[in-house]
Amino acid sequence: YLLYLETTKSGQLINQLIPSSGNQLLNFKIDLLKIALNKKALLLQMQEADLLPTVEIIHHISLRDKLQVLTLQAHKSSDIAIQLFGINPLLGFEQKLSLLEQLNNVGTLFIQNIHLLDIELQEKLAEFIKYGYYTLYKGDQRIISDVRIIASSHLNIESLMREGRFSPCLFNELQKTTLTMPSLS
Repeated sequence: YLLYLETTKSGQLINQLIPSSGNQLLNFKIDLLKIALNKKALLLQMQEADLLPTVEIIHHISLRDKLQVLTLQAHKSSDIAIQLFGINPLLGFEQKLSLLEQLNNVGTLFIQNIHLLDIELQEKLAEFIKYGYYTLYKGDQRIISDVRIIASSHLNIESLMREGRFSPCLFNELQKTTLTMPSLS
Protein backbone atom coordinates (compact mmCIF):
# COMPACT_ATOMS: atom_id res chain seq x y z
CA TYR A 1 0.00 0.00 0.00
CA LEU A 2 2.88 2.38 0.69
CA LEU A 3 4.24 1.74 -2.80
CA TYR A 4 0.75 2.30 -4.24
CA LEU A 5 0.46 5.60 -2.35
CA GLU A 6 3.76 6.83 -3.77
CA THR A 7 3.55 5.59 -7.37
CA THR A 8 -0.05 5.82 -8.58
CA LYS A 9 -2.38 8.68 -9.48
CA SER A 10 -4.80 7.51 -6.79
CA GLY A 11 -2.04 7.59 -4.21
CA GLN A 12 -1.00 11.06 -5.35
CA LEU A 13 -4.58 12.29 -4.90
CA ILE A 14 -4.65 10.95 -1.35
CA ASN A 15 -1.26 12.54 -0.64
CA GLN A 16 -2.57 15.88 -1.96
CA LEU A 17 -5.61 15.65 0.33
CA ILE A 18 -3.48 14.63 3.31
CA PRO A 19 0.04 16.01 2.75
CA SER A 20 1.41 14.94 6.14
CA SER A 21 3.30 11.69 6.61
CA GLY A 22 3.02 11.26 10.37
CA ASN A 23 2.40 7.73 11.59
CA GLN A 24 -1.28 8.24 12.45
CA LEU A 25 -2.06 10.03 9.17
CA LEU A 26 -0.07 7.48 7.16
CA ASN A 27 -2.23 4.72 8.66
CA PHE A 28 -5.32 6.76 7.82
CA LYS A 29 -4.16 7.18 4.20
CA ILE A 30 -3.61 3.43 3.92
CA ASP A 31 -7.08 2.77 5.38
CA LEU A 32 -8.58 5.30 2.96
CA LEU A 33 -6.87 3.57 0.04
CA LYS A 34 -8.04 0.11 1.14
CA ILE A 35 -11.62 1.33 1.52
CA ALA A 36 -11.58 3.14 -1.83
CA LEU A 37 -10.42 -0.01 -3.61
CA ASN A 38 -13.34 -2.17 -2.41
CA LYS A 39 -17.05 -1.83 -3.20
CA LYS A 40 -18.53 -2.08 0.29
CA ALA A 41 -20.85 0.54 1.70
CA LEU A 42 -18.98 3.01 3.84
CA LEU A 43 -19.73 5.21 6.85
CA LEU A 44 -17.62 8.36 7.19
CA GLN A 45 -17.30 9.98 10.57
CA MET A 46 -15.32 13.18 10.20
CA GLN A 47 -15.61 16.95 10.18
CA GLU A 48 -18.15 18.26 7.69
CA ALA A 49 -15.53 20.36 5.86
CA ASP A 50 -13.55 17.20 5.09
CA LEU A 51 -16.46 15.04 3.90
CA LEU A 52 -16.85 16.05 0.27
CA PRO A 53 -13.12 16.04 -0.62
CA THR A 54 -12.82 12.58 0.95
CA VAL A 55 -15.92 11.29 -0.86
CA GLU A 56 -14.63 12.67 -4.18
CA ILE A 57 -11.31 10.86 -3.76
CA ILE A 58 -13.02 7.58 -2.84
CA HIS A 59 -15.34 8.00 -5.82
CA HIS A 60 -12.44 8.71 -8.18
CA ILE A 61 -10.34 5.77 -6.96
CA SER A 62 -13.40 3.48 -7.26
CA LEU A 63 -13.44 4.29 -11.00
CA ARG A 64 -17.09 5.33 -10.95
CA ASP A 65 -18.42 7.89 -13.45
CA LYS A 66 -21.21 9.66 -11.56
CA LEU A 67 -21.22 11.02 -8.02
CA GLN A 68 -24.60 11.93 -6.54
CA VAL A 69 -24.75 13.77 -3.23
CA LEU A 70 -27.97 13.49 -1.22
CA THR A 71 -27.87 15.84 1.77
CA LEU A 72 -30.68 14.93 4.14
CA GLN A 73 -32.50 17.56 6.12
CA ALA A 74 -36.02 17.60 7.51
CA HIS A 75 -37.84 16.21 4.44
CA LYS A 76 -40.91 14.08 4.16
CA SER A 77 -39.75 10.47 4.24
CA SER A 78 -41.96 9.56 1.26
CA ASP A 79 -40.15 12.13 -0.93
CA ILE A 80 -36.78 10.68 0.02
CA ALA A 81 -38.05 7.12 -0.49
CA ILE A 82 -39.28 7.96 -4.00
CA GLN A 83 -36.01 9.71 -4.81
CA LEU A 84 -33.90 6.78 -3.57
CA PHE A 85 -35.96 3.75 -4.57
CA GLY A 86 -38.58 4.95 -7.06
CA ILE A 87 -42.28 4.29 -6.64
CA ASN A 88 -44.66 1.57 -7.70
CA PRO A 89 -45.99 2.58 -11.15
CA LEU A 90 -49.46 1.30 -10.27
CA LEU A 91 -49.93 4.24 -7.91
CA GLY A 92 -50.14 6.63 -10.86
CA PHE A 93 -47.22 8.92 -10.00
CA GLU A 94 -45.01 10.41 -12.69
CA GLN A 95 -42.21 7.91 -13.27
CA LYS A 96 -38.72 9.24 -12.65
CA LEU A 97 -35.69 7.03 -12.42
CA SER A 98 -34.67 6.39 -8.84
CA LEU A 99 -31.14 7.28 -7.76
CA LEU A 100 -30.34 3.59 -7.37
CA GLU A 101 -31.42 3.02 -10.98
CA GLN A 102 -29.67 6.11 -12.40
CA LEU A 103 -26.37 5.22 -10.75
CA ASN A 104 -26.51 1.47 -11.39
CA ASN A 105 -23.04 0.17 -12.38
CA VAL A 106 -21.64 3.67 -12.88
CA GLY A 107 -22.14 5.70 -9.75
CA THR A 108 -21.55 6.48 -6.14
CA LEU A 109 -24.34 7.72 -3.88
CA PHE A 110 -23.19 9.85 -0.95
CA ILE A 111 -25.92 10.19 1.70
CA GLN A 112 -25.01 12.97 4.10
CA ASN A 113 -26.71 12.89 7.53
CA ILE A 114 -27.83 9.26 7.21
CA HIS A 115 -29.28 9.44 10.72
CA LEU A 116 -32.12 11.64 9.39
CA LEU A 117 -33.63 8.79 7.35
CA ASP A 118 -36.62 7.29 9.10
CA ILE A 119 -36.30 3.73 10.41
CA GLU A 120 -38.32 2.17 7.56
CA LEU A 121 -36.04 3.71 4.92
CA GLN A 122 -32.98 2.73 6.92
CA GLU A 123 -34.21 -0.88 6.84
CA LYS A 124 -34.75 -0.72 3.05
CA LEU A 125 -31.27 0.75 2.58
CA ALA A 126 -29.74 -1.94 4.80
CA GLU A 127 -31.45 -4.60 2.68
CA PHE A 128 -29.99 -3.03 -0.46
CA ILE A 129 -26.49 -2.89 1.00
CA LYS A 130 -26.67 -6.47 2.25
CA TYR A 131 -28.27 -8.19 -0.75
CA GLY A 132 -27.64 -5.86 -3.72
CA TYR A 133 -31.29 -5.35 -4.58
CA TYR A 134 -34.01 -2.94 -3.52
CA THR A 135 -37.77 -2.75 -3.79
CA LEU A 136 -39.77 0.14 -5.12
CA TYR A 137 -41.46 2.37 -2.55
CA LYS A 138 -44.97 0.98 -1.97
CA GLY A 139 -44.08 -2.01 -4.14
CA ASP A 140 -42.56 -5.45 -3.90
CA GLN A 141 -40.69 -5.78 -7.21
CA ARG A 142 -36.99 -6.50 -6.58
CA ILE A 143 -34.48 -4.57 -8.66
CA ILE A 144 -30.76 -5.35 -8.70
CA SER A 145 -28.36 -2.43 -8.56
CA ASP A 146 -24.62 -1.93 -8.15
CA VAL A 147 -24.31 1.51 -6.59
CA ARG A 148 -21.50 2.35 -4.17
CA ILE A 149 -23.09 3.79 -1.01
CA ILE A 150 -21.16 6.24 1.15
CA ALA A 151 -22.94 7.61 4.20
CA SER A 152 -21.99 10.14 6.84
CA SER A 153 -23.23 11.33 10.17
CA HIS A 154 -21.89 13.81 12.67
CA LEU A 155 -23.77 12.00 15.45
CA ASN A 156 -22.77 8.79 17.20
CA ILE A 157 -24.70 6.14 15.28
CA GLU A 158 -24.21 3.49 17.95
CA SER A 159 -25.83 5.72 20.59
CA LEU A 160 -28.73 6.48 18.27
CA MET A 161 -29.21 2.75 17.68
CA ARG A 162 -29.33 2.05 21.42
CA GLU A 163 -31.96 4.81 21.79
CA GLY A 164 -34.06 3.20 19.04
CA ARG A 165 -33.55 6.08 16.60
CA PHE A 166 -31.32 4.18 14.14
CA SER A 167 -31.83 0.81 12.49
CA PRO A 168 -29.72 -2.03 13.95
CA CYS A 169 -29.63 -3.67 10.50
CA LEU A 170 -28.21 -0.55 8.84
CA PHE A 171 -25.81 -0.04 11.73
CA ASN A 172 -24.51 -3.60 11.29
CA GLU A 173 -23.99 -3.08 7.56
CA LEU A 174 -22.27 0.29 7.95
CA GLN A 175 -20.05 -0.66 10.87
CA LYS A 176 -18.27 -3.22 8.65
CA THR A 177 -16.53 -0.37 6.86
CA THR A 178 -16.22 2.82 8.84
CA LEU A 179 -13.64 5.53 8.39
CA THR A 180 -13.10 7.96 11.26
CA MET A 181 -10.71 10.86 11.06
CA PRO A 182 -9.87 14.05 12.93
CA SER A 183 -10.28 17.30 11.03
CA LEU A 184 -7.95 17.95 8.11
CA SER A 185 -8.62 21.69 8.28
